[in-house]
Amino acid sequence: MANTHQAQVQDKIKYHQPIINFNISYKKLYVIFETEIFIYDLFTYANTHYIKTKSNPNGLFANSINDDIIIYPSDKKYYIFIQ
Repeated sequence: MANTHQAQVQDKIKYHQPIINFNISYKKLYVIFETEIFIYDLFTYANTHYIKTKSNPNGLFANSINDDIIIYPSDKKYYIFIQ
């Protein structure tokens, strides 16, 4: 993560698998892998939540504008999880 206004690196995070997708909001960073979702607080860079998922090779994910709802594929065909 980098601050482009000040041209400096804010934090570096190394993962054990390829990132498939990511999403950023005003307060949170969502990093999506095939079977995991990591949620970070953008002010502290702390990992605030971890979700183990079934296979999601396309990295499908959505969050509401105020971060109170996230949506990702379920392990059941034609279903999604809404948290």
